[in-house]
Amino acid sequence: MTPKPDNRYDMRKNEDDGWWTVYDIFTAEPAEVNGTWLTRCERDEADDLVDLLSAQYINRRRRIKRLLPPRCHRTPHRPKLPR
Repeated sequence: MTPKPDNRYDMRKNEDDGWWTVYDIFTAEPAEVNGTWLTRCERDEADDLVDLLSAQYINRRRRIKRLLPPRCHRTPHRPKLPR
């Protein structure tokens, strides 16, 4: 599975037991949901979890972007403020 640029999660096959782990691509740590590590999943289950968690992450980012003010115009120098 090739990670999509907006996704935060992906899956990898465990070398020692043949199960699949859903992991955070930024930390490389296994994903955790409600205190449960997603480390011993069947392939289809892991794939579904990657899609679900990534969709939730993308939706959260969109909501946050809507709440942020527009970016300020940046000038190459600091403007002089009245004294």
